[in-house]
Amino acid sequence: MRHRLDPPRTDGGADAEDRADRLCCTRTEPWRARSPTADVEVTVVGNTVLLRPLTRRASAWIAKNVQQKPERCCGALVMSLEYLEDVVTAMRNDGMTVV
Repeated sequence: MRHRLDPPRTDGGADAEDRADRLCCTRTEPWRARSPTADVEVTVVGNTVLLRPLTRRASAWIAKNVQQKPERCCGALVMSLEYLEDVVTAMRNDGMTVV
């Protein structure tokens, strides 16, 4: 994974990991204000979902309820859109606020 200060690639293209890193690390949405009481923030990018824990409670929930080595991007859990409803429902059933 490249970081912003790394020299540019010489092969002319970015691999999938670089593209995913740019999506979740540098994408800003100034119109979307974070809720001060939210536990988890959800961002949908195509068929990919980023679940960003905003509290220790949410981080602990993810550690307890998600597979051993989940894919992560800049602290967010990366998962397929097909699992979003089930995961968000389970989080809300456990008393978390998801935005």
